Amino acid sequence: MKREYSQLEIEKILKEDAKIPSVVEESMERAYENLGLKPKQQEQVVHFRKKRRSVWKIAAAVAALTAALSLTAFAVNKLMRAQLKEEKGTVVYQIQIDPEQMEAHKISVIPDYMPDGYHLQEENTPYGEKWYNKKTDGVISIESYNAAELYCMIETGDSVFPEYDKKDLIKSTDIQGMKADLFYGDTEYTDNENRPKNVFLFQESQGYAVWISALDTLSDDEILKIAQNLKITVEEETVSYPSEKELAQMKEDNDLRKAQGTSVLTSSTYQIGEIIENKEVQKAIGEKIQYQVEEIRVQDQIDTKEFSEESFISDFESEIKSWLNEDGTLKEHNRYPLKENGTPDQEKAERAQGQFAIVRMKAHNAGENAVDTMLVPLLYTYEKQDGILQQVYRYINASESYQSLSGEMPIYQSLQENTENEKQHVFFKELQPGEKAEYTLIYIIDKDQTHDAYLQFFEGAGLVKVEK
Repeated sequence: MKREYSQLEIEKILKEDAKIPSVVEESMERAYENLGLKPKQQEQVVHFRKKRRSVWKIAAAVAALTAALSLTAFAVNKLMRAQLKEEKGTVVYQIQIDPEQMEAHKISVIPDYMPDGYHLQEENTPYGEKWYNKKTDGVISIESYNAAELYCMIETGDSVFPEYDKKDLIKSTDIQGMKADLFYGDTEYTDNENRPKNVFLFQESQGYAVWISALDTLSDDEILKIAQNLKITVEEETVSYPSEKELAQMKEDNDLRKAQGTSVLTSSTYQIGEIIENKEVQKAIGEKIQYQVEEIRVQDQIDTKEFSEESFISDFESEIKSWLNEDGTLKEHNRYPLKENGTPDQEKAERAQGQFAIVRMKAHNAGENAVDTMLVPLLYTYEKQDGILQQVYRYINASESYQSLSGEMPIYQSLQENTENEKQHVFFKELQPGEKAEYTLIYIIDKDQTHDAYLQFFEGAGLVKVEK
């Protein structure tokens, strides 16, 4: 069974810290839907952001787009320019649009071809509005971006187009009058040879882009055939470009988000037994959710008789048990240190031993209205720097199956009410006014990282140290 989260949860977990501008929020949400998540829930809960690393990293990658090309370089019939820039072995798209010369129109894209076994999923399902192959567990998504969305990405630096190693650019061609580039995604996992494949299409004369993403064993010819058989319609309805004032505000918001998203004042840490609440959220939206960590135990092994197999988030038999020794300890695993640019250094693989962090806690709705409440804090590592705790990412696991267990989310949650749709919404519970919930969580973290580990309840605030 797959471990699925709602789209808002994934945005909390997988997005970069930079705030998504409101003008492109819809297009960025569609990019995160590439993770197989729908619908767009508007849940009023505490908010989190993850700086990096997920099994489907390609969907959350953010690369800087600049406007280095001069308008004078534009061909007469090309009001948008999209080129790949190479630098130090990597390639990234440079895009330039002149909003005074090009209207932005809404775009619709319909594929006339889809490989056998792929079926479009209904909206309110884990793979809503994507094509899913049940036999191969493959997913194909198709996203479009109009000129206004692309322009906003350029001006703010918030892009859905990743930076790639040059060696991962497999083919550049022309499809239906569009520039087309086929890339292979990351393959750092030793237990998964499947490489995500992505085709990026740019229509320079009409100002739009299309992204086809496939996570399966499809051949290059198959994914390119999808691109060759797209029915693309430029709608009559236009979309407004953001003003200079709006762009300035977006950039300011981004800078603030970057400064706040991965750092926490040491004064915003809590002790075991203290009430943890976010007064700013309470004041802004009237919700009053309080958390309390009653106990944290860090130990080498767990007794499966003490913890019900049904309460593990992932299927115990197929995903948890294979990583446990007979005595309940975790098997050793390989991991890669991260380079300065955040990519794994696969030449320096090292062995590591995991531990369990068992957390007993409470959540209390002290407000007057029912609240769909996030029950689980996220587990991060922090370093103290001049009175500030700075979030750090040091390693990524070499095994995809182990990475899915040892991330920021717990592997075990004793209180589970929302288990439908493959546990898509399991981390939430609707708390009625005055209602209290008591439950136990289990996280996995490498033994040499526990001294820097914290449970984080709110974005930029509300930390509880795992091990003193």
